[in-house]
Amino acid sequence: MIKRIALKLLRFLRYSEKQEVARRYFFLSAFDGALAAFGIVAGASLVNDVSPAFVVAAGIGASLAMLVSGVAGAYITEEAESRRRIKELEEAMLVDMRESEVVDVSIKGAVVAALINGLAAFMTAVIVLTPYILAVFNPSFAAYAMHVTFATALSVLFLLGMALAKISGQNIIIMATKMTALGVITILVIMLLNML
Repeated sequence: MIKRIALKLLRFLRYSEKQEVARRYFFLSAFDGALAAFGIVAGASLVNDVSPAFVVAAGIGASLAMLVSGVAGAYITEEAESRRRIKELEEAMLVDMRESEVVDVSIKGAVVAALINGLAAFMTAVIVLTPYILAVFNPSFAAYAMHVTFATALSVLFLLGMALAKISGQNIIIMATKMTALGVITILVIMLLNML
């Protein structure tokens, strides 16, 4: 069932020529989601007596905003791009394609690409926030939540770097290290701003 749905969605992306766009959206948004949640936790860690529930509320709020803006922004962009391409085809072929399967597949491809854009950010943000979510239900875990979150965020960034390197044919260790370094830089910048 799930495999059939996944194959159908991939078919929409392939036929609408949005596979590459969707792949770029996934990595960009996943990176944004992980880093945004990481930044929220890093900022909260510099304030005394911040409850896990507050961190989770702030993080989930930010991830929901990224989900909505990611889906809406990508859909509007991709739908406009699809309609532009269809209009060019109509002019070249001198036919009305409004009721054609090409239009239907193009719009469905735009929807799938938009969902990937929004969900990638949301899911990686929630993964990074998982230690604090656990701490809400198990207060004894609160003392370790920050450290586990940092490790989780850096691991997510490292894995994203590995996947990106594999797709692009680059050195896996170098790319994964670059992505992880951006997480470390985020912590350092937040700490520096707190000292000013």
